Amino acid sequence: AIDEFKQALLLDPISPHAYRELAQTYEKKGLLPEAEATFRKSIDLHPNYWAAHNALGAFYYRRGQYPKAEGCFLRVIDLTPDNYASYRNLGGLYSLMARYAEATAMLLKSLDIRPTPQAYSNLGIIDFFQGRYADAAGRFEKAVTMRAFDPTLWGNLADARRRTPDQADKAAEAYRRAVELTERDLLVDAQNAEARASLALYYLGLGQKEKALKEIGLANELAPENVNVLFRSSLVYEQ
Repeated sequence: AIDEFKQALLLDPISPHAYRELAQTYEKKGLLPEAEATFRKSIDLHPNYWAAHNALGAFYYRRGQYPKAEGCFLRVIDLTPDNYASYRNLGGLYSLMARYAEATAMLLKSLDIRPTPQAYSNLGIIDFFQGRYADAAGRFEKAVTMRAFDPTLWGNLADARRRTPDQADKAAEAYRRAVELTERDLLVDAQNAEARASLALYYLGLGQKEKALKEIGLANELAPENVNVLFRSSLVYEQ
């Protein structure tokens, strides 16, 4: 893929799309300095192209560099103030930074422009982190209705149901669906460390400890410095 994108740039040396895709491929391969430099090259060539700033922000988000990600997402809002994705991304980031009031405002703004399952899910996460599990389950149910093939949404719904007394008996059903969909995705990309780390948590939700330990071990072998894998690992070992 790297060779093909480099060939594309020989044909079109200022293509923002080719630079962005090349950077994402470098990241997949673990070449992080090359990835960051290539994302920035895309921005240098097209400073007003919102997708380049958004891609770099997502790169920083995945690396746990939240202040840098915030700057990128704010730039996206400056460039495209009617872009629902920019508010959604910033709201999701703020929720991870425990800036819940700002996160909620950004996500509601995103929903006003266009309802998306990701925005409902992020609002559910905010409710979940603040102990409002029934409200979180309601948000996740809306997200699942809109995007029924997403295992992360089913996993979030299962977690919220497990902590809601009158819905706890429905949690296993959602965990099984999350496992089924994640295993399907891993047939396509067996090297997806974050998916394997999530799968470990879903197995734990079903009481399948040995499978959970196996998957989290594989996730750490694949991506030992991935912040999301490390966080999910701590949850697996804690439980």
